[in-house]
Amino acid sequence: KMFGVIAAPVVFPKEEELSTPHIKELLQYRLENSSSLDEVYTLAGGLLTRQEWGFVQDVCKFAQIRIAQLDKARKKRQLRLAEINKLKTQLIPVHEKACLGFEEELFAGLPAYLTLSEQQLQYYKYQFAEHMTKSALTKKSVLLANIYRQRSVQLIDDDEVDEPVIQVINEAVLFLSTAEQLLELCRIIDASGSPKLALPVAQRAYDVQLSVRQKLKERSELQATIRLLENQREMLKRLKKDLPNEKLSELANLKIKLVAFEMPFSGNCSSSDINAMEQQVLQITLVMLACLADIKKNLTAKRGEVLQKAAIHTKAEDELISNPSRFSQMARDILAWAIPDRVRDPASMMQIVKNTELENQTEFIFQLGRQIRQTVLKLQDKIKEKEQRRARLNELRQKREELLTKWVLLEDDEAAEIWDLEFEEQVNVHTSPAYMSYGKEKLEQLEKSALTWILDCIYNEKADLEEKVANPRKYPLFKQLSADELALRRAQFSQQALRVTEDLQSPLLLFHIAKHVQSRRDSDTVFKVGNKCQSIIKEIENQRSIRAPLQSELDALEAEKADLLHRKREWPDEKQLRIRELTEKIDKLPTWPEFATLFDHHQYDELNLDVVRVMTSAILDNKTTLEEDIARMFRETAPENIDYRKIDSDRNAIQVKIQQLTKQCLTQFSNPVYLLRFAKDMKNRKETEVVLEVVGKCLERIKAIDALRKVRKPIQLEIDQLKRLKEDPKKAPFTKEAELTELTAQLEALPAWPHFADVYDDGQYSRTVSQCINVVLNSVLDQREEFESGVAKQLYENKSAVDLTKVAEDRKQKQDQINQAVQSCYEYIHDPQDLKILIDAMAARKEAEVMLDLVKHGIGCIDDRVKVVVERDTFKLKTAILEEEEAMLKITKKSLSEELKEELAVLRDAVKKVEEGSNWKKTVTLVQLDSLKDKLLTSLVQATFEKKQQTMNQMEGNREMPEDRKQSFLASVERCVKESSDLLSSVDNPHTLYSIIEDLNNKKEWDLALKIGQECFHKVFSLSLFFCDFWLF
Repeated sequence: KMFGVIAAPVVFPKEEELSTPHIKELLQYRLENSSSLDEVYTLAGGLLTRQEWGFVQDVCKFAQIRIAQLDKARKKRQLRLAEINKLKTQLIPVHEKACLGFEEELFAGLPAYLTLSEQQLQYYKYQFAEHMTKSALTKKSVLLANIYRQRSVQLIDDDEVDEPVIQVINEAVLFLSTAEQLLELCRIIDASGSPKLALPVAQRAYDVQLSVRQKLKERSELQATIRLLENQREMLKRLKKDLPNEKLSELANLKIKLVAFEMPFSGNCSSSDINAMEQQVLQITLVMLACLADIKKNLTAKRGEVLQKAAIHTKAEDELISNPSRFSQMARDILAWAIPDRVRDPASMMQIVKNTELENQTEFIFQLGRQIRQTVLKLQDKIKEKEQRRARLNELRQKREELLTKWVLLEDDEAAEIWDLEFEEQVNVHTSPAYMSYGKEKLEQLEKSALTWILDCIYNEKADLEEKVANPRKYPLFKQLSADELALRRAQFSQQALRVTEDLQSPLLLFHIAKHVQSRRDSDTVFKVGNKCQSIIKEIENQRSIRAPLQSELDALEAEKADLLHRKREWPDEKQLRIRELTEKIDKLPTWPEFATLFDHHQYDELNLDVVRVMTSAILDNKTTLEEDIARMFRETAPENIDYRKIDSDRNAIQVKIQQLTKQCLTQFSNPVYLLRFAKDMKNRKETEVVLEVVGKCLERIKAIDALRKVRKPIQLEIDQLKRLKEDPKKAPFTKEAELTELTAQLEALPAWPHFADVYDDGQYSRTVSQCINVVLNSVLDQREEFESGVAKQLYENKSAVDLTKVAEDRKQKQDQINQAVQSCYEYIHDPQDLKILIDAMAARKEAEVMLDLVKHGIGCIDDRVKVVVERDTFKLKTAILEEEEAMLKITKKSLSEELKEELAVLRDAVKKVEEGSNWKKTVTLVQLDSLKDKLLTSLVQATFEKKQQTMNQMEGNREMPEDRKQSFLASVERCVKESSDLLSSVDNPHTLYSIIEDLNNKKEWDLALKIGQECFHKVFSLSLFFCDFWLF
């Protein structure tokens, strides 16, 4: 028995056609004398090929008994070898030692088929179980084929056909010991066309996995207890003590138990990897859902075969056809089985529900989504509690260490508490899955995913309804709804969407819901959710204004109390009374929400803006939909049947809402960055009038901040200097307290400084200004292009129907808007680099007229800076000369005269004054400014002649263009050409002029090229004379 196994008797079925005494005797002899499992496996495979199903079953059962015997012998060998190794380390007689060595040699000489490892035996277990299952499934297929061929019945009895297969599967499953093996068998059963029979196997896989998890917990608790007792023993040794005898005995017994503890075989999924087990539960659920999907798929395919009389339905299939809702019920049963009791990771839950079809099951979807969200919320609480327990454990450990240094142990209650906490920590190392450590952002994302999944299910169902209503021919079986019924159904969808937000109080979460709903084009719901979000923000801010001062005062008193007590000073009774009063007042206030930060007074400023932006986008979606409906109405409806009053009323209603939101934005938000974001949104939605209004407000706000900064900054700088002087311990006693108080009073008397602005940065909003002008310029130019395209289309379709007077008025209005935007550049932009960005944007659009005005302004700004740079460099040069002279005099132990010293100080102050205010004054050079001017003019010339060519092509391609329009185009081009060429006279660099000449030659503008070439010659000649004089000098 130690070296081999005893074969089990073989029992063959009597009903096999090829079963004779001679065949039975021969197969029995073959099995009993097979040396290896490979031979038995080959035999079973051959019988399966011959469709000898009864023999296959019995051969596989024989093999499973043989495997069990081999496994038992393997365990005995391992125990005996361990015992031999232990005996060899002891002092034993030489004869006995030799016997042990000989026994080891015998073990080593055993044939390979008798020394299979546990993994190999498990492999054979699965292979024979698979053969058993395949034989039963093949037999079923042959039986069904015979029934189809004979067509002896109208419906097939499922129990009669499936009962033998189920019996074989149940026997095969008993031989398998890992969830991995059971899942693989489940997939084989599913692939064979019997997914219904695979579902119980998947559930069995979970039961097996659950037993492994329980074993892991038992071993982890055992290890934790041993480790804690050993740690306790080590601590007692520091006090020259040891554990009590009963504890030592317990420790020894636990170690013996741990050595004997055996984890069940778990295949490729490690029995100590809790995360792998969690993933396996997810796979089990997905396999079950896949089986359900295959049941539906197979039934659909079989219905076609039945119509062709190539198959016959079973009774269960006929019931499913007559009651399709059974599929939905089965899906609900699987999901209810998995969530939340078995699949506990919210991320896995979301993966499951997103891969499951749940049509027209709104209530179940709500229930499932809320379960997932509740799981997330409970997980947040557990993680928070876990962190608190960890903090308490660290506190107790620190206290224990401090006491040990004094040769003292913890009190009994604290010792018991730290034991429980450390035990829990040790066990969690092996049994706590990864989702128990999810961060705040991950959990918030999962909560959002659960809510948006519910919304998507609702809106997908709504889209499906709209599709069926719009295409009745495509869905002939769908019962068409009346107008009232359709309106009711649509209202129900909106109500269901609002139900998702019923118990939500987080403004950030509500914003994300509103944003998601807006992407599904449900504007009414967006408004309701947005209004709820804003009202909650308002309520939080009201609570903050009351609670924050009280809490701030209380925190200050508590800190003062702690400091005094630490220094062993007396704490006044009146202050303790004040602490009590503040605490009572705070306790009476409404509970402060966890998602809000008490002392962040501007926490929701940006979120409030985002809510308004989403609500505005929703209104504009309504506007787009309305215009599409109107356009379709004009195409499909006779003019006399169109209700023009209703059209105007609908348009006006939407425009009023847009104006209301714009007013709210302008009233509620004063941060230029926020206003710019809103303007960009409106530009993208082609709301030019709103863009003009918002950008105008933004620029005014920036102008007001800059004006306030000019007054406030000098005072603030003086205050900062005095405070630094006051706080410097190395300086003499501070004597300017009165001056500091006066300056502080002056600062407080000024208008309130906005929290989002930097008082020290003069150019904080220069880029914002540039972006504002860019947005408004592109917006008005886009509007003009769209307008001109519309006019051209109307002239092409019906020239007589176009009101040219109205067109001219509208054209003038749009040109005025462009001029207004350009005028804003003159007023607000004075940085040539920012102007270059705008000019490059206009060059890309070939807007030569706008470019011309911007380049003129840019050259003026560059000239102003040139003056500053020349003045700065002159002062620096004089300063450098005097500083060099001073350095030379120091070498000879002399110094500058008093007059020169005074002049040097004046020059240094002059340099400092010139460079004050902006960084460019310190760094920019004349070469950089000259290069920038050349780039602006080169870009202008290129754009001007590209615009000229485009205009000529446009006039040639549209011979019906009105004459006044042509003249306007020509006048515009001539102005751009003339003024651009005039500006080139300010270019001093011949290389720049030469590159412009080459470009003009390529565009065949030879007259102007000749003129500029002559100017270029003059520049070169002048430079030659200059350098000759310079070198002669």
